[in-house]
Amino acid sequence: MQTEVERLKGVFDWAVNDPDLGRFEDGIQLVIEAALQSPSFLYRPELGAETPVEGDVVPFTSWEMATKLSYMLWNTMPDDALFAAAEADELQTKEQIAAQATRMLEDEKARDLIRNFHTQWLLLTHLDSVTKDTSIYPAFSGSLRPLWTEEIQAFVEHVILEGDGSLQTLLTADFSFMNEELASFYGGDVLDPVTGPEFRQVQLDPDRRAGFLTSAGLMATHANVNQSSPVFRGKFVREQLMCNTLPPPPNDLVIEPPELDPNKTTKEQIPPARGATP
Repeated sequence: MQTEVERLKGVFDWAVNDPDLGRFEDGIQLVIEAALQSPSFLYRPELGAETPVEGDVVPFTSWEMATKLSYMLWNTMPDDALFAAAEADELQTKEQIAAQATRMLEDEKARDLIRNFHTQWLLLTHLDSVTKDTSIYPAFSGSLRPLWTEEIQAFVEHVILEGDGSLQTLLTADFSFMNEELASFYGGDVLDPVTGPEFRQVQLDPDRRAGFLTSAGLMATHANVNQSSPVFRGKFVREQLMCNTLPPPPNDLVIEPPELDPNKTTKEQIPPARGATP
């Protein structure tokens, strides 16, 4: 710490003695700039312990593990208990780390992190601006947007913190979370009676709904105002689930959108791509 103070004081002294600067304010400004550009400020370094475990592989120190756990599970700095464990060097074994992780997952900050992660991953902020042509989708109303968001958030929170935490369950579960208004919107897809404004777990018709990909919120977001969109939904799956970056379409691409036919499904109206199996 003293070495760092001396280094920053050297920056200050250089500034106040420089003929082109020379003011006290210049020294303070450069000290702040130097501190804000320090790798120790910008990054959370993981240098590891001095003794390698194998080859050039070194274990995390307890302090580094405390930081890693805290920002991974809480998205913020460690609490007093985690600092105390680091100070006592009690974040070295699997059992010690698991005990702290279990404790942290029971904290509300873990729920906030899970909701924030899935909001970003599933692009749920786009739900705020979703709108539909009510002449085609008469069941749509603006009051559904927050209910759609809460359904997905409650579902993923349950799977991660109370269920098996698997991607398979997120994609294939035959249950969700709804209140009376949202269950009424889904109609026959919900097999349990639901009353009241509180969200609770409900059983879904597995032939109609499975996992978050068939939730109304995601399907409404990745669609057009007046029809569904296999293109938007396919792009979402490729980019958000498969982590592929799709190239832009060629500049000479001729787009001929089909005319809407209320008597045909979207799949019937959009022909398969060349070489694709219908």
